Amino acid sequence: MLIYSLVDVEQFPILESRTTARGPIVCEVTDSSQPALRIRVERVDTDPPDVDVVLALPVRAIDVRVPIAGKPRREGFEILLDLCGDTTGCRIWIEAGDVAGCELRYSFGAIDFSGLGTLTANLAHPEEAAAVSVGDRGDTILPIQFYRLGITLPNGCPRVDVSLRQLRAGDGVRIVPAGIA
Repeated sequence: MLIYSLVDVEQFPILESRTTARGPIVCEVTDSSQPALRIRVERVDTDPPDVDVVLALPVRAIDVRVPIAGKPRREGFEILLDLCGDTTGCRIWIEAGDVAGCELRYSFGAIDFSGLGTLTANLAHPEEAAAVSVGDRGDTILPIQFYRLGITLPNGCPRVDVSLRQLRAGDGVRIVPAGIA
């Protein structure tokens, strides 16, 4: 199920202030037979060790499909990002918030291939989480809302040139109305 088509020029690209790259950033929807959101960044001397390019996303909420037995299933609880990679080793991640106000980050991992491919993020296991409210975070309280997509150029990665196509939900995920937080 499609969550975002990253080639929609009405919605993308919108760079966020959390972007730490100090050099030029090319962020554009390509006009070709296979349109994509192309992001190209060249590291400069004044950049911090880890450079982040952060895109604002239109808010979309997802939940887990509940089988007849009444217990949420965790298999298929993933999102998939279709892209054209450049083997730079840069990491791609997405941020979300849950009903309790916890901020969550899910990693798609590193771009370690060249050409068309798909990266997967398991939504049952956030990479890092910061509780906005007082108390223990505990389990993620569904549904969650996506609001930010980022690419990190780790120290030693001189550039990234990647084309993002779409973000899809796995079989165990469904889109629900936004506005939960």
